Amino acid sequence: MKKDRIDNKEKHDIYDEEYKQRLKLMRVKILTLFGNKCSNPYNIDHSGFEKDIDYISCLQIDHKNGNGNKQRKEFNGANNFRWLNYILTHLLEFQLLCANCNWLKRKKNGEYIHK
Repeated sequence: MKKDRIDNKEKHDIYDEEYKQRLKLMRVKILTLFGNKCSNPYNIDHSGFEKDIDYISCLQIDHKNGNGNKQRKEFNGANNFRWLNYILTHLLEFQLLCANCNWLKRKKNGEYIHK
């Protein structure tokens, strides 16, 4: 595989770029289904940055029950089609949070603590 990748670098570079674009489009679809905004479980005032064009970059797909890290490992990471398809078919298990709300949730619930 490595030799083929070296011999056909241009072909693989094009495929890699197309793959990234398809992943990006799928993520946009998921964000759109969640309304492109934080579900705001902590009643944080988002009015200062919600209209900012980079706000979408701060949105994170979160497992409501907090077992996302374990489940993501079963799919070999968060950026692959199997994982994103799983999210699309199990929307009720997820919510959309801004980075601030997601970290507050993690701290409050003791999620994803490094030991």
